[in-house]
Amino acid sequence: FFGADMQLKVPEDPAIREQGRQEVNSINIHIRMPDGSEQTLQVDQGQTVEYVRAYLHENCGLPFSSSTLSFQARKLLDPMSLVDCGVSDNSNLTCTVQSAADGGDM
Repeated sequence: FFGADMQLKVPEDPAIREQGRQEVNSINIHIRMPDGSEQTLQVDQGQTVEYVRAYLHENCGLPFSSSTLSFQARKLLDPMSLVDCGVSDNSNLTCTVQSAADGGDM
């Protein structure tokens, strides 16, 4: 089958070992809140839009069901990861909350 002398070696250079882990980059995102204030969050690029909205719900009291995040005038969808949406380090996102009077869900 395979030769008995076949061995797998771990690269000795730590930079080579880390190359496969670059997709988990921690980034800062700046979020313009509905009241005009700004929140800066440090998150992994692989986190979902839903995770960020849940964080804003837990820590800022925004209603989860009626909050929306947008980036470059595009509404971001919950299952998408930030990197899938083109969000990178120091990106500016906008959070809006649709009131029930505007036709949002209660």
